[in-house]
Amino acid sequence: MGSSPSSTSRIVEARKGYSRHRMSDMAVTDSSHAPLFSSLNLASIVSGDSPQRLQLSKEQVIFCTKALNFFKKKIRSPDTILKEFNQLQEMGFGNQERRYTVALRDENVNKNRYMNVLPFDNTRVPLNASYRPSMVRDGKPTSGYINASFIKVCC
Repeated sequence: MGSSPSSTSRIVEARKGYSRHRMSDMAVTDSSHAPLFSSLNLASIVSGDSPQRLQLSKEQVIFCTKALNFFKKKIRSPDTILKEFNQLQEMGFGNQERRYTVALRDENVNKNRYMNVLPFDNTRVPLNASYRPSMVRDGKPTSGYINASFIKVCC
């Protein structure tokens, strides 16, 4: 599938936006935690009372124990964590245009709230063609596109 300059430039802008959002998400201030702190029962923290414990199923305890052990091993090798994080950052930017072709179509771009959060073509939720058939935007009928993805739940 050929690429047009407009879709290529949208991908470049989406990647730039992703980097900006990622950096701004890392900058956390105390004021961003204000709602969390205001909802805590400070009397129980000061008095030393423990919060009510959640009751986990046997399966949940097993899963949490495995996850905790996995992350305890990981934390001992920060270089490995950094290496894996860098690999994840580099992963997926090749063939990005092919994977987001529906989301990047001219008639669908304005339906994406964020250009760095796009559904993959093979996992997007297509709307039925009869869904709001009378909807018209800019003089053209709208497509069956919504920025949503199916998520496979395993386990």
